[in-house]
Amino acid sequence: MSQSLPHLAVIIPAAGSGSRMAHSVPKPLIRLQGMSILERTIRKFFFPGIAEMIIPVSDAVRDEAETLCRHLDAPFPVRVIEGGAQRQDSVWNALQVLDAQSGIIVIHDAARPFFDPALIAQALPLLDRHAGVIAALPAVHTMKEVEKGIVRRTPDRSTLWQVNTPQLFRREPLLRAYREAIAAGFYGTDDAMLLERIGETVAVIQDSPFNIKITTPADLLTAERILNP
Repeated sequence: MSQSLPHLAVIIPAAGSGSRMAHSVPKPLIRLQGMSILERTIRKFFFPGIAEMIIPVSDAVRDEAETLCRHLDAPFPVRVIEGGAQRQDSVWNALQVLDAQSGIIVIHDAARPFFDPALIAQALPLLDRHAGVIAALPAVHTMKEVEKGIVRRTPDRSTLWQVNTPQLFRREPLLRAYREAIAAGFYGTDDAMLLERIGETVAVIQDSPFNIKITTPADLLTAERILNP
């Protein structure tokens, strides 16, 4: 990574219940070859330019997450804070405690430990022209819009992308988008949606198919294969 990266803050929401995993251990703490999913994700950000990291968590993982972060020897401050009822609430909690110098915010899923850090450097120049930049994959399957079990239409898949993280944003548009969403009681399915809602432009960079989100037991098997190709 470039040594000239600007002052970046990373937010890793890790307060989800992980109910689809059906595992005895909270999802962020599930171990892959001796290291938790959360630790693998955090360590992917150990490169120049990261100034701080904030991790909103649930009560179920707070003690373990705090212990982990104390022993990481991270090259930047890492803070574990209280998460919210929904992901958007967790990110908002983190936005309240950002360092004043953090002008660019990187939001990344705790359960995506295989992202390519080069995506960050690729995205940064685009923030000169756009409020946000998101990692995504072009759709490869035919998609159907379905209502009450009936197909309503088939969107042109050439315009459809599967949205992943990391997602990068300029600080001020992101804060404004969050404030307006909160005022309206609006919840989006990702952070970029909040900026789209207020008319800001969000650019897309193509992601790697290996950047999976570990959500189900099948994803754990895939993760093991990625670690042991």
